[in-house]
Amino acid sequence: MRTNGIRPGETGRQPDAPLGPPAARDLPAGRHLFHRERLMTMIEQERRGIPTPGAAAGPDRRWRLPRLSVAVPTVATALAGLIVVGLALNPGGDPAGDPAGSTAGPDQMAEGPAQFADPAAGTAEGATALLDEIALVAATRDTGPVRPDQFIYVESQVANTYEAHNADTGETRLVRQGLHQRQVWLSPDGHRGWLIDELNEPAGITLDSDVRHFGAYDRLTTLPTDPDALLEWIYAETRGQGNHPDHQAFTTIGDLIGEQYPPAELSAALYRAAAKIPGVLLVDDATDATGRSGVAVARVEEGTGVRHEWIFDREDYTFLGSRSVYTTAVPDSIIPAGTVTFSQAVVRRAVVDELKQLP
Repeated sequence: MRTNGIRPGETGRQPDAPLGPPAARDLPAGRHLFHRERLMTMIEQERRGIPTPGAAAGPDRRWRLPRLSVAVPTVATALAGLIVVGLALNPGGDPAGDPAGSTAGPDQMAEGPAQFADPAAGTAEGATALLDEIALVAATRDTGPVRPDQFIYVESQVANTYEAHNADTGETRLVRQGLHQRQVWLSPDGHRGWLIDELNEPAGITLDSDVRHFGAYDRLTTLPTDPDALLEWIYAETRGQGNHPDHQAFTTIGDLIGEQYPPAELSAALYRAAAKIPGVLLVDDATDATGRSGVAVARVEEGTGVRHEWIFDREDYTFLGSRSVYTTAVPDSIIPAGTVTFSQAVVRRAVVDELKQLP
């Protein structure tokens, strides 16, 4: 086994394919890989499925079939008397899933106060320069090749905040699914894997599938490393998906730097491609799920007002994690502006020789 030789997080979003993915297409990047996750998918993977403020419950937004592009939906599911409404928790909630069959329950939700961040943070000035500096460093990271019989291991700490409504009492409250460990093993070909989520899937679930996930290492090695060509490919792959083409491109790049393992040259190209997306911002002070402070590259999603951030160490530009912040209050909701609804800290990224092996 080996690690990438640096602090974890440099390379690259997040996790997951929905139940019943289309057999003829690769699954989406990162968090859309785990098509068998249930409550994990409904809650932790809502970060890209953020509802339009005031929108009625309906199918979730997905950036590849069956994740059809619809106008910012809300995902709702009954869980032990609670209707849990996914609000920017982490993308990919699937209304076809069966949360009642999940291993999670109310006693497993580590509740606590919601996290907050400055809703007005972020400026366009300096964002391009920062991404260029990050790209220069990323190009020097020695990730090394991954053999076909090896597995990519990513360990994170994640936390979510969401609005929960009790159908029996009519009470609505803000609930925080507290900081907990997430471990993922992925095969280079994108067909094998394993997930352990300390809170939602503590026993682990298989990620094996006949359908290759979008961010498979073997696929990443074939992508163009020219930033313009790479960005053109991303826009083409995500055409018609998400709330806006620019934000969908930003989301896709975030997936590929968060919970994947792209070669160094591709990592650099991804950052340079991100710099070309309109609306990219620099956030001077951002904190990951474990409290590590850094500088962030961000973008506010059209129609939702949610700012999605990629957080980097301000000294060596190691990728630390990501978070989602509401920049405006949600109408008819108790979620105030500044609420951090999803936060992640990547604490280890390595290549191991066996499934479920630790570095």
